[in-house]
Amino acid sequence: MCRGSDEFVAQPGVDAPQIRLTGELDVATADSMFAPAHRLVAEGHRHFILNCAALDFCDSQGLMAMVRLLRAVQPDGAVMLAEPSDTLVKLLTVTGLADEFLIRLSN
Repeated sequence: MCRGSDEFVAQPGVDAPQIRLTGELDVATADSMFAPAHRLVAEGHRHFILNCAALDFCDSQGLMAMVRLLRAVQPDGAVMLAEPSDTLVKLLTVTGLADEFLIRLSN
């Protein structure tokens, strides 16, 4: 669950706005976490980086929030998942979504 308003921070990225995902991305947190991204989509942004390095958990509602953002920026944009955990990569693979996102693994 979201433990505070600073858990999900929209910050400018070098190539695209970056959303830092922390803690748990689930039914209780997905809407509030992606609100900044959807405001940026409304302003015309079409490329995003979701930094997953500090994401501890993602359920089906969290995954659907990622997909909704992806659909909102298509066909001209893209969503990159930066430093996803092995578990998140496995979830994306099992659900057939791994090829939908750009994925940058940690070094």
